[in-house]
Amino acid sequence: MKFIDKITFLVFLLIWSAEIICQETKSVPPSDLTAILELFNGKKYYQALQNLEIIFRQGNKDHRVLLPLFNCYYYCEEYEKAAGFAESNTEVFSDMQNHLLYAHSLYYLGKLPEAEKAMEKAPRSDLYYQILFSIFETEDRWNNLKYEFHSCRGKLGNSTLQFWLGKITERTALQYNNYMKEQDFNRAAEALREIISLDSRDYYILSLAGLYYAIEDYENARLTAEKITFNKLQSDDEKFTFYKLNGMINCRLGEYEKAAAALTTARKIKCIDYDLEYYTALAYY
Repeated sequence: MKFIDKITFLVFLLIWSAEIICQETKSVPPSDLTAILELFNGKKYYQALQNLEIIFRQGNKDHRVLLPLFNCYYYCEEYEKAAGFAESNTEVFSDMQNHLLYAHSLYYLGKLPEAEKAMEKAPRSDLYYQILFSIFETEDRWNNLKYEFHSCRGKLGNSTLQFWLGKITERTALQYNNYMKEQDFNRAAEALREIISLDSRDYYILSLAGLYYAIEDYENARLTAEKITFNKLQSDDEKFTFYKLNGMINCRLGEYEKAAAALTTARKIKCIDYDLEYYTALAYY
């Protein structure tokens, strides 16, 4: 291709591209409310917002303008405008879902008490609980969060359920670690029981059985250890701890034959352990 032809081609390409861009971003006449609402329903919120604001400033306060305009402010993340608009034009609340969007806007603005108050009229939904839990977390009101979570757990969507389940478990695990550092074993056991109510993996159950043993509650240690499904234990360390703990518990309860069997199995996994040697001798003695 000759140099001049290349220039002609590039100019044509630029002109063609510009026409396409103009077609895609061309404004809708503000008088054409139907076309504007088509933009809104097509989730083209920025374009719809520009046109709806013009119509609203012209004095049109029909609900077909007010409701989508409020939604556009929210979905364009203009939360201050969304909140202010809702407060000045309460007709937007004829759609009950907008109570949630209003509360969420207040949350983003840091107005947490106002956001929680606004939630009172909002319909219960997955978004409702996401906002409510976020308010509680931000205000460090974990007891409220846990109570509401347990109350509505069956109503949550799977992604919301798993997200907040992880949050609460992580928070309670931190409490557990702090109690263990302080050697407050009773409160640590309470924290572990709470974790198990959320996540019943055998790792946590084994830890709780060990805590009961530490506070000399041997009967609860035995009952807790019996809930463990051995074939779900993943590592040799967990399997070793399971058998060793069972042996130690049974020694304390005077069940020496059971203790000997459990400790013998533990020795096959890891034979060098002072406590293991001591309790094995005690069981066989």
